[in-house]
Amino acid sequence: MNRLVASSSSLSSEVSNANASVLGRMGFAVLLAASLLVTIAGCDSKAPPAETTPKSAPPAGVSAGEAKPAATQTATQAAGTQGKKAYDHTGWPKTIRMGLVPAEGNADTKSRWAPLGEALEKGLGVPVELISASTYQGIITAMGNDQLEFAYLGPKSYIEAANRAKAEALLVEKDLKGEPGYHCIFIVPASSAINNIKDAAGKKFAFTDVNSTSGYLVPAVTLIDLLGKPADKFFGQVTFSGSHSASLLQVAAGEIDIAATNDLDMNAAIASGTAKADAVRVIYTSEMIPGSPIACRKDIPQSLKDAYVDVVLEMSKDKATIEKLHNGGFEKITDQQFDVMRAAQKFLDSQSNADSQSKPDSPTPAPKPAG
Repeated sequence: MNRLVASSSSLSSEVSNANASVLGRMGFAVLLAASLLVTIAGCDSKAPPAETTPKSAPPAGVSAGEAKPAATQTATQAAGTQGKKAYDHTGWPKTIRMGLVPAEGNADTKSRWAPLGEALEKGLGVPVELISASTYQGIITAMGNDQLEFAYLGPKSYIEAANRAKAEALLVEKDLKGEPGYHCIFIVPASSAINNIKDAAGKKFAFTDVNSTSGYLVPAVTLIDLLGKPADKFFGQVTFSGSHSASLLQVAAGEIDIAATNDLDMNAAIASGTAKADAVRVIYTSEMIPGSPIACRKDIPQSLKDAYVDVVLEMSKDKATIEKLHNGGFEKITDQQFDVMRAAQKFLDSQSNADSQSKPDSPTPAPKPAG
C-alpha cells in the first residue's frame, strides 16, 4: 500500500467508476492499490438485509413435484455442521453443482476443493457435485447453460460470467494472511539469469488462460504499463500453458523462460507437493488483486444463496479445513469490488483495437483486365 500516492477517497471513487482512461492516467499498480481499499471497505461493511422475494420456481430439469419432497426430506439434515440452522429448501435442486476454474488442472483442482464440497454437503443437507473443466471458458459456459448453481472463478472470469452467465458474486477468497486478494507474479527457473522483466526480452513467455486474471489480464496490462508494448512485441514467443500448475512446472523444467501466475496458487502447489519451492524464482510481484470470488446464478432461490454463504463462512472458521484449501477462508463481497478488473479489461481491449487499427490495410488487388 506504500505506492498509494493519492487520497484514498478519490482513488476509491475512481475505481468504483473504473474505465480505460482511469487506468491510463493512474498507472496499473496505483489503480490496483486503490481497488484494494474498495475491496476491503466492501468486505468490512455490513451487508444489507436480504430482500423478501417470492419463492422461486424450481430450476430447469427439476419439477415442482420433485423439489417439494427433497425439501421435506432434508430440512433437518440442513443443519449439518451448523447444528442449529434448518433452511427452507423450496425450489432447491436435488444436487447442487459447483464449478471450479482449472487453476491447477482438472484433477488437482477437484482434489484441492474436496473439503469445501464436504462442508457444503454437511451444511446444506443435499449432495454437492464439484465440476471442473479443461478451460475457464468451460465453467462460464456451463453456468450460462444452467448446468451449475455456483462457481469458483477468477476475477476476470467472474466479470465475463456476470456479463454472459447471470453470475452474482457472493464470497471472496482470502490469502494466507487473511486479506481479500492475491498477487500476480512473474516466475523464472531458479538458475535463470533473468532478474527482472526487462531481462526477458526475446525469451519464451507463458500466460495461463485467456480468461485468467493473474495468468493473463493483469500480466498483459502490466507489461504494457511497464514496457509500453504488449507481450507479443516484447517476448520472442508467447504461449498459453492452460493452468497455473502447468506454468509452474514448465518454468521449473526450463521449458518456459518466464511465466505469469499468482502467489496463492504457487503456494498451494508447493504445499500439495506438486511443485518444489526451490525450482523457480519470483522476479516481479504485482499490487494486490481482488480475490477470486465464489459466484452463484442470479436466478437460484435466495434461501439457497443465504444458506451457501452461511455454510462457507462457518467453514472459514475451521482452521483444519482452511489449511487443506491452502487459503485464508472466505468473506462476503459485492459485484462493485471487481470494477477495477473491468477497467483493466477495457484498457486491454482499447490497446488491442488501437494496435489493429494501426496495421496497414491489405492492398486492394488491381482489377483484372476485361476480355
